[in-house]
Amino acid sequence: MQCFFPQYAVQTMQTPIFFMKAVYDSRQKSCKLDLKKCTPRQLKIIQDFRAQMLSALSGGGRSSSRGMFIDSSYAHCQAGKQVTWSSDGSPAVRAIVNSILSESF
Repeated sequence: MQCFFPQYAVQTMQTPIFFMKAVYDSRQKSCKLDLKKCTPRQLKIIQDFRAQMLSALSGGGRSSSRGMFIDSSYAHCQAGKQVTWSSDGSPAVRAIVNSILSESF
């Protein structure tokens, strides 16, 4: 059954694909808005999630038809919301991110 999980399915995909994902997920932990409030155990869970996700993404191997933009924000569903990239409250790096993404496609 492992073939249905993305990290395995991508290995046989022939269609170009571009992954866009935050290394961390805002829905993981209640301390996400202020990491100083995280317990050592919570920080370990967050870092383990990051390591597992990066490992899964690299499992697809290198290919000119696959790309990815992996950032370190605590966003959930960041690509699907215009407000993430263009609102006044967006990160100051949004111009750089938009430039990188537009060049990637």
